[in-house]
Amino acid sequence: MNRGRASSKPEGESSQALNAKTQLTSAWIGLVGVAIGAILGLSGSLLLYFQGNNIHDVAAQNRVADIRRAAYSDFVAQTQSVRGTFTTFHNQVVNGAKGQELFTLYNEIIAPELVKYARVASSIELVAPPSVGDASRKVSLVRDRFSELAFRSIESKDGESGPVVPYSQDEFESILDDFDRAVRDFTNEARASSV
Repeated sequence: MNRGRASSKPEGESSQALNAKTQLTSAWIGLVGVAIGAILGLSGSLLLYFQGNNIHDVAAQNRVADIRRAAYSDFVAQTQSVRGTFTTFHNQVVNGAKGQELFTLYNEIIAPELVKYARVASSIELVAPPSVGDASRKVSLVRDRFSELAFRSIESKDGESGPVVPYSQDEFESILDDFDRAVRDFTNEARASSV
């Protein structure tokens, strides 16, 4: 009997120790599970947050691209309008319009076109990358040469009419060619920057 009692006491203690170890291990496993769940939940939240930011970044980039495309389109359309206006003015000079007629034509047709041109050229400066801005300024430099011809025409025909043209047809056509080339270069640069 002694043996039964002696063996039952350690058996009870070892059973309690085993139960305590099992409870402690279960608690640790539970805590580790909670920690893993929290980490995974936080990771998922962070992933969604960064994906959300990425979506917003892509949307913002798309808006900027749309604004640039609209500005580029307006600029090219306005350059063609300016080109047509200066061609009309040139035809009036060649056809013998008087200085006052040319001055009126300049104020009524060319000046409003140049104001519109300045507006769209300013838009390019605001939204375009530097390389496209440089290309637009080259177009503006050639446009200024058109203006110079117009002013020379008005001054040379002050009160006169007739075939007096203060520049050659070759000079005018050279400016047209340079203008067209500058607009093409602008278009190519704008296209390259959009890729």
